[in-house]
Amino acid sequence: MALGLGFNHVTARLSKISGLFSIEYTDGTDDFVLADKPHGFPKDGLDCAIMARGVVKHGGISVPHFVCAGRTAAGTLAAGFFLGRRWKDLIAMYKEHEMDLRTDSVAVLLEFRPGVIDDAHISGNPVFSKGR
Repeated sequence: MALGLGFNHVTARLSKISGLFSIEYTDGTDDFVLADKPHGFPKDGLDCAIMARGVVKHGGISVPHFVCAGRTAAGTLAAGFFLGRRWKDLIAMYKEHEMDLRTDSVAVLLEFRPGVIDDAHISGNPVFSKGR
């Protein structure tokens, strides 16, 4: 499990392996792009984070890796709360989109109100990547 965005080596590696999101460095800080589209936050008093589940093959075995990362430390915390409390939502997304938990990866954009980090919710559609 990787916590944090562009200054976390595991997050950076998983972004490259999965292709679900990328990390950008602008104005001396880190930010992310999901599915090649800017997230558009902060706006309307909301900020965003990313939660990704990337399945990576190690020695022929598929191993899930998780990333909880925000534009800020509060975003990383919000993504961690989301994964810890709403992990069943991820399973439901896999089922809804007919994806395989054993081989396929997913990333979701989360939005949250700063100061209310324990109530992040998914903004938009999940981004999936089929396993190989």
